[in-house]
Amino acid sequence: MKVLFDHNVPKKLRVLLPGHVITTSRELRRDALQNGDLLAAAEANGFECVGDGGIRTSHISKI
Repeated sequence: MKVLFDHNVPKKLRVLLPGHVITTSRELRRDALQNGDLLAAAEANGFECVGDGGIRTSHISKI
């Protein structure tokens, strides 16, 4: 599965998802995007899942 982590998700979490392709929004130079814009960019780039590790919540959206 192709997964996009938002810039605030610790990179160390990659090891918890073996067999998946993990990319960060910072690696794609999309770290300034938020909410719906990030989801739209993820979908346009073929990502199946987006992980967001905000201060108040952690959330994973399946696209």
